[in-house]
Amino acid sequence: MTLWRRGAGMRLTVEDQGAGIAPEDVKRLFQPFTRLEGTRHMASGTGLGLVSVQKIIHAHGGDLEIFSRPGHGTIIEIFLKMSGEAAITESSPLHEAKEST
Repeated sequence: MTLWRRGAGMRLTVEDQGAGIAPEDVKRLFQPFTRLEGTRHMASGTGLGLVSVQKIIHAHGGDLEIFSRPGHGTIIEIFLKMSGEAAITESSPLHEAKEST
């Protein structure tokens, strides 16, 4: 997980080296009540989590993107706008967390 200041906003990037998600399934992730077949055994849910997160981020003027390839893991990026003195023009990491083993 990495948190960046970028221009007039902040970007949070979360990356894994998991199984990845097929392109046709990435498109489905933001459809209400959709759960991917390969993950139903991992956790219970209604298929509204990512839909809700995306709506909240959009309501704050931000964006959420998912980049994934089967066999290569997934990257999720969340961008939120900042205002006033907090906005800067350079791109620099603010925090990077590494998973401990």
